[in-house]
Amino acid sequence: MSELLTPPPFLVGDRVYLRQLCLEDTTTLWNWINSSEVTIHLSVVFPITLKKETEFVESAIAEYDKQFPTKFIFGICLKETNELIGTMNLSSVHWVHRTATTGAFIGSEEHRNNGLGREAKHLLLKYGFRSLGLRKVSSGAKAVNERSLRYQASNGYKVVGHQREHFLVDGNFVDLVLTEVFPSDWEESYQEWLQRAE
Repeated sequence: MSELLTPPPFLVGDRVYLRQLCLEDTTTLWNWINSSEVTIHLSVVFPITLKKETEFVESAIAEYDKQFPTKFIFGICLKETNELIGTMNLSSVHWVHRTATTGAFIGSEEHRNNGLGREAKHLLLKYGFRSLGLRKVSSGAKAVNERSLRYQASNGYKVVGHQREHFLVDGNFVDLVLTEVFPSDWEESYQEWLQRAE
C-alpha cells in the first residue's frame, strides 16, 4: 500500500516544496476543486465527483511511472508543516519540441498573496529548464484574473496574445490571455527574486 504513503519532497525551496501527489491528497483536492473561490479562475464549470477526482490523482500517479511523462502534477506543500496548499503542473510536455504548459492553484485563501505560489513556480521552472531541458513553457489566464497575470509576469512570462471572449465568467465573456516564458526570461526573474530573498 505504498501509494498511501505521503511522497517525500522532490523540489525544495525556502518556504515550500513540490512533491508527487498521492491518494491521501484526494479529499483535499476534491474540496478545493468544488469551491467557487478556486474554480472561478479555472476552466472547471461543473461539480467534480469524488470518483472523478480520485481518477485524476490515480492518473497523475501513473504518469510518474512512465519513461517520458507528458505531465508532471505536483502538490505544493509548506516546508515547515508539510501541509498541502495547492498544486502545480507541467503538462503537454513535448520531448521533441521541448515545450510544455503550466498551471497552478493555491487552495486556501490564507496562503495566497504572500509569495508562496511564486516560489513554487520558480521551483517548477527551474526543474523544467535546467533538468528537463525545456526551451519554452506556455501558460495563460482569464483576463479578469489580474493576480495570476501579475504572478506569471513576476516569473518571467510575457503576454503573447489573446483568445477573445474565450470564457464565460459571471455572465460575461472574457479573454484568455496567452503567456510564455523562455529560459533567459525566467533566469532574469529568478536572479532578481533570489536577490530580494537575501
